[in-house]
Amino acid sequence: MKNILEYQLSKLEASGLSEKEKNEVIITCSNGVYEDLNIEYGDQVLNCVMEWNEGSFNVKISKEELKDILSKKPLHDLTHSDILDSYSVELEETKEGYLSFKSLNGIEDIKGAQEILSENLGFKIKDENDIDDAIHNIYKEGDIIDSEYHFDGLYSIQADNKFYIDHRYWKDNLREAHKIIEGDLDGEEAKKKLDEFIKWEEDKEKIGEAHYLYGEIGYKSQNWDQAINSYKSAVENGYLTPALFLSLGWSYRQTQEIDQSINAYKKAVEQDPECSSAYYMVGMLKAHKGKSDGAYEAYTKCLKYDENNSDAFMRRGDVLIKLGKLNEAKSDFEKCVNLDNTKAYAFYRLGLLDKELGKLDDAASNLDSALNLNDKMKNDAGIWSAKGWCELKSGQLDKAISSYTEAIKLKKDPSYHYWRGNAYTERGFASFAIEDYKTSIKIEPNFKYSYSKLAAVLNEKGETEEAERYSKKAKELE
Repeated sequence: MKNILEYQLSKLEASGLSEKEKNEVIITCSNGVYEDLNIEYGDQVLNCVMEWNEGSFNVKISKEELKDILSKKPLHDLTHSDILDSYSVELEETKEGYLSFKSLNGIEDIKGAQEILSENLGFKIKDENDIDDAIHNIYKEGDIIDSEYHFDGLYSIQADNKFYIDHRYWKDNLREAHKIIEGDLDGEEAKKKLDEFIKWEEDKEKIGEAHYLYGEIGYKSQNWDQAINSYKSAVENGYLTPALFLSLGWSYRQTQEIDQSINAYKKAVEQDPECSSAYYMVGMLKAHKGKSDGAYEAYTKCLKYDENNSDAFMRRGDVLIKLGKLNEAKSDFEKCVNLDNTKAYAFYRLGLLDKELGKLDDAASNLDSALNLNDKMKNDAGIWSAKGWCELKSGQLDKAISSYTEAIKLKKDPSYHYWRGNAYTERGFASFAIEDYKTSIKIEPNFKYSYSKLAAVLNEKGETEEAERYSKKAKELE
């Protein structure tokens, strides 16, 4: 309570309002503004009591009088009798919005009001909303003979640009800081708001929330040390949310404090046992540390609460390969691409698994999908070579020749020419095969495989003398 009153008075002291002279201030009320009025409508005089969602009063009052009022009660506890009993005021403006029936000619129940409105004034009333509409219509079209306004609590007091205080006091600063940070706006402006909030706040957990927002400013600017220190201050003040620990975990990851990062994500799970993103990050970090069993367990928990997480299936598939469970890994990669057919890496790993498991047609198809989805992979000669090998072994000779040609464009490697030579040989293109075998030997003179293949092709062409020379070299290299 003390802080609230000190805050109100500090704002008033800094306002520059005249101490003795009357200053015109605007008093705004919200949810609890009542209007008691008599209205002439047709040949009826109706007494209506209505509730408005918001209303504003203009009052002339001295700073001295305001000081006396604000030193006794928090703004939201101030009522009509505290501030307006000494003044003759009218509601200057009631904003359009929620207007609710309270009583009509002293009758508070809906049925009684319905009889008055339908029998005497011809309104067709079916439900409570119709009564509110009828009252609003009377208010707008009738002649107000007399009215009086009351409120249960204030929303704000303001005077030009000199003075403003609202019912949430400095807590508005916390709300505004949230909006600034969520909108990726000026972090320094958010810091000012948080400084003002902490200056007056007494609740430790709310102070912790402010420190969390300081951490978010550091996070967005990639000032990871600032972020970590602020998040830790938030925790020390008792502000414990999954979002905080997720951000703290990521910040530790950026500073390569992997164990601390894992602990932070585990704290997120303590706050929310179904926090799938925290399990996912623990899986990634455990895998990074080479702890495949722990990574598998974390990814499995992630998928328990987020069964459509294609990335978790993909990463768990990698872990299963390390654990030697190739068929289970294949199943995970298949689930990944079924959920998201743009995952080039999953197609790539699936292709390599199919190659390992002897499913060469599937392997070639999956590697082809990976290459078509990812430009970086298109520049990887090894992937083109793996695809070419699977195509060659499954009898897709023209595709194999094309794949090895792409690999050769990217890298001079004797094995690529050797395997393309094999494809040419099986295809019956002996001249092209001879050229490839000779090129592989030129790149790597001791590449023994090409010598024997070259000798065989030359023998078939009847060039036995040259074939014998290459055959002899092959035997030497053996």
